[in-house]
Amino acid sequence: MEFIGNFIIVLGSVIIMTGLARKLADIIGNQLDFYGLLRQAWYKVKRK
Repeated sequence: MEFIGNFIIVLGSVIIMTGLARKLADIIGNQLDFYGLLRQAWYKVKRK
């Protein structure tokens, strides 16, 4: 029983870690997109 409990704990932490990593990647990607949009807006403002 102890082994199964430890296995569940490890599995849970792995799932949490992958979820956090995916969320971090999403946040970083969104920030990069945000900077790209800002740059495009800046170029449009400069042209006018």
